[in-house]
Amino acid sequence: MRRFLVVVGLAASLGAAFCTVPAGAGQGNDVTFMLSCDKGVTATVAVDFVANSGGDMTGLTCAIRRAVVPVRDPETAVIVKQFDVSTDPEGCADLTHQVALPARIDCGPKAGARLTVR
Repeated sequence: MRRFLVVVGLAASLGAAFCTVPAGAGQGNDVTFMLSCDKGVTATVAVDFVANSGGDMTGLTCAIRRAVVPVRDPETAVIVKQFDVSTDPEGCADLTHQVALPARIDCGPKAGARLTVR
């Protein structure tokens, strides 16, 4: 019994010393963006946050396909301010529409790109 208590005490001390987080700890308020592009398609995406006003994500392309942005408050929606796809000359940006999260936004007539936001 004494050996057990020593092991438990040692484990607790090491955990405190290395600042380990319990397995049940909550996640941060990160927003994850993933852009998937069809073969031969180029795309560029930029969005503004709604709940975290003033926050944004820019520069997501088919070459840089994933971005994780930490935010202060849990995000509920985004506004797509740029979604340019080589197969759609009009693009898919809509500055007047808030897209609720999680979201999947497709752009392009047949071949195109998909933006997933969580």
